[in-house]
Amino acid sequence: GQQAEVWARRLLSESSLTLDQRIERTYEQAFSRPPTAAEKKSAQEFLVAQGAELGLSPSSASGDLRCWTDLCHVIFNVKEFVYCP
Repeated sequence: GQQAEVWARRLLSESSLTLDQRIERTYEQAFSRPPTAAEKKSAQEFLVAQGAELGLSPSSASGDLRCWTDLCHVIFNVKEFVYCP
């Protein structure tokens, strides 16, 4: 919850980043590696789907705090994040 929102706010505060760069930053911060092509596509699709549930266009969803908070929350629950050596 709250930590995911803090992380999302920090990611969105970097307004010069493109969507792809923001997703890359998310994975680098969480896993110390860039996302695979499939992970990047999945993150983009997740943001669009979350936005659709909120009645947002895809372009609005890519910058919406609620959508990014949900994405960060999902990443917090990825096994790779939870069990980092």
